[in-house]
Amino acid sequence: MLKVLDQPIKTKTFLDCSADLALIFDRLGATVFAPVSRNFAKHSRIVSEKYETDKVKYSTLQAIVMEDVKNNRHKDDDSVTDAVLWLTRSLLFVTEFFGNVEDEEYLSGSVMIAYNRVLRQYHNFFVRKIFGFIAPALPSKESAIVAFATNPADVKKTDFKECLYERLDIYNDALIQVCGKIEDYFKTQGLIILDRSEWTT
Repeated sequence: MLKVLDQPIKTKTFLDCSADLALIFDRLGATVFAPVSRNFAKHSRIVSEKYETDKVKYSTLQAIVMEDVKNNRHKDDDSVTDAVLWLTRSLLFVTEFFGNVEDEEYLSGSVMIAYNRVLRQYHNFFVRKIFGFIAPALPSKESAIVAFATNPADVKKTDFKECLYERLDIYNDALIQVCGKIEDYFKTQGLIILDRSEWTT
């Protein structure tokens, strides 16, 4: 894995990863994930449209950001760099959600921990209130586990939960490393994807 991370991040791979995670939220079918899903769709479209204009030139995220930096647009709200930034924040939200879902009794608790640590600081008062209001509408943890199953019949297997959490951990560790690589690159351009200064745990 570390050998892979020594290489630039492929734009197509990044977009595919974002699309796959959006499907997970759709599977859960919860209203609380709607803002995150819309964020995925909006910013994925921006990056995808840029990528489609020249798949060779923009084959890596670094190439896209470098062009925005060269044109002094990397800090503009409507830039492709901003879209990559927000997509990475969404992926970090997912890493926090996956990282605590096993330990939390309720799914709403897992989501709110992730939201408060990652996205809340970048949302206005209105969006924050929406998240807090609709969190109780999340499906039960058991329903979520069924949603993660490729075959619903697998849920009845005695080792299903253990296998599910193990695979989530493996996937999450890889996602954390990729997000970390993107964050490190953004820092070289004077951009902060996630402010952790007020984290207490």
